[in-house]
Amino acid sequence: MARSRLIRPEFWNDEKLATLSRDSRLTFVGMWTASDDYGTVKGHLTWLKNQIFPYENINKDTFEKWIMELENIGAIISFSYHQEKYYFIRNFPKHQKIDHPSKQRNPEPPDNILENVAPQSLHNLDETETETETETIEKKRLISKIIEKDSDEIYEFYKKFVKPGPKRDSIINIKKLLRNGKNKPELMGYIINYAEYLKRNAKTDKIYWIQPNNFFGEKERYQEFLTPPKLKPEEVELT
Repeated sequence: MARSRLIRPEFWNDEKLATLSRDSRLTFVGMWTASDDYGTVKGHLTWLKNQIFPYENINKDTFEKWIMELENIGAIISFSYHQEKYYFIRNFPKHQKIDHPSKQRNPEPPDNILENVAPQSLHNLDETETETETETIEKKRLISKIIEKDSDEIYEFYKKFVKPGPKRDSIINIKKLLRNGKNKPELMGYIINYAEYLKRNAKTDKIYWIQPNNFFGEKERYQEFLTPPKLKPEEVELT
């Protein structure tokens, strides 16, 4: 069932959308009405075309071309679920004001899509003064999913170099850093610097190991490894 949606004035001034054909932009608006309240719409082209242009004689190839225009600029992202195709509309809360979202009727996009949608710094997803309560909830949900995934990947990355202690405390500390503005590449870079320090100084005994809960904890041991370790005098290359 199609739903009522808003078209904000800034839609017509969007520079990316301005590069698309008129029909592709109209298709984009039509996808909003065909999607659920979370920005996901069924990707079966015949079904989607009939939802947006029920009385138009448009062949499948032409309609698919309009969809591809939207995909090429990243306005929508396709994914599959149980061998069915869907499209996720990026920045859906930016376009729509939904005070009372209905029950989610389409599958949620996979984590890799949500991660690609999010900017490197999660601070850019913080709530603004003008966003609705629904937009705020959606952003917080997205941030939580990204942090959950990234913290686990950072912990597993640490395990490649040092056999870690309890996972729970480590994950809690990593999440705190991510919520306070750090990002996954940045924290992994500190781990690499630390691993290189252990290697260069032959500190292979576990008495030298910093457990991840301490590395990322209150003492902020990672601060010691913000940059790669300096070469020893005998390692300096003469040119």
